[in-house]
Amino acid sequence: MNITWTAYPDVNVTGFYTALQYYNSVTSDTFVLMMLLGIYMVFILMFSRFGMKRSFMTSSFIMFVISAALRMGGLVGDPLILLFGLCTALAMLL
Repeated sequence: MNITWTAYPDVNVTGFYTALQYYNSVTSDTFVLMMLLGIYMVFILMFSRFGMKRSFMTSSFIMFVISAALRMGGLVGDPLILLFGLCTALAMLL
């Protein structure tokens, strides 16, 4: 049985942004998405003492701003920004 081992490309990970780029390349662009969804859930729980409507709206807006900043760096796609923007608009209408 011949098993070959292939290492991931050796990259120079020197900061937070390059680490996110590397993790995203290793996990086929799902690492940042799962990280943002996890942070979103933490924000909802953190702001839940102000009521569910305000918690949902505040968390959605903060995640919209964070995902827009990550989009400028090319780490997330446009659908994620649209999702958080629509969640913010929906929470404002409730």
